[in-house]
Amino acid sequence: MSDNKEGASPKIGAGTMQAMARQGLHELRNALYPDSNVAAHPESGMYGTALPSEVAAQRQGELQPGEPPQASVIESQIKEADRQAQATHEDRGQRGMERE
Repeated sequence: MSDNKEGASPKIGAGTMQAMARQGLHELRNALYPDSNVAAHPESGMYGTALPSEVAAQRQGELQPGEPPQASVIESQIKEADRQAQATHEDRGQRGMERE
């Protein structure tokens, strides 16, 4: 019989040894091939590193239901550039009418 019941969360630190072994292999590869452009990334499961499921849960918790997503920085910059282009276009149109 298994100690881990359905729906029960795994013990804290259950995957730490495997993650430490994978991290060690990444670091060993970097030691053997120092000119490699592949960086050793922190393994999920290491102490202090969030698991992918934890990151997803945090991202889902950022927005409340019914709350509109925040506009990105690039969207605000595009809107500002459109406003400036429109103002420039209108300014040129007014100058053209003055010349006639």
